[in-house]
Amino acid sequence: MAKKRGRRRAGAREKREQPVGEVYRTPLGRMLLGQIEDALSSPRFERIQGKVSLVFTSPPFPLVSKKRYGNKTGQAYVQWLKALAPKLCKLLKPDGSIVIELGNAWVRGSPVMSTLPLEALLAFKKAGRLQLCQHIICHNPARLPGPAAWVNVERIRLKDSYTHVWWMSRSAKPKADNRRVLTPYIYTLVATGPEITRLREEEKELESVTDVSWSRT
Repeated sequence: MAKKRGRRRAGAREKREQPVGEVYRTPLGRMLLGQIEDALSSPRFERIQGKVSLVFTSPPFPLVSKKRYGNKTGQAYVQWLKALAPKLCKLLKPDGSIVIELGNAWVRGSPVMSTLPLEALLAFKKAGRLQLCQHIICHNPARLPGPAAWVNVERIRLKDSYTHVWWMSRSAKPKADNRRVLTPYIYTLVATGPEITRLREEEKELESVTDVSWSRT
């Protein structure tokens, strides 16, 4: 059993070390597997330089501890992300965008948040000569409580349940249309007693309405 596991791990390692390759394709596009540095210098990506409207990426977060996949830490992480910016920007159309998700980081052994994600973001923005279009919060209420030492054990910090999504572009007005992501207006009320009856009646009236108002946010 141990030999089989060893072979599987070696096989997985070999796959990761191979050049960028196509894993599968659909009518909507292709899935490629490989290191981003290899991908950006490959002929596939050279052919699409200046033709991409959106680069949407969630790179490894600047975690305090090393992971098996070989993540960067500290200033090495800042320099790694910074070096990717010019290459990614070469892919963009003049009105193209880069959207990047960065998680939070904590100082090792301390209930203090690290500024490393912000340092990496600013270095990336400067290296790519990008403008910050918008900062969006990605909230995940189902995320496990963490950092465990400060949230679960000592109870001196709140659960870290969000990440940051940064929308950047070289243009102040990149290609965008918020009408493509509109959601219906909804309301949430907490009520008791007679108010519940009234709200149920209102709900029935709403269900019979065919025209729906849409938010513009």
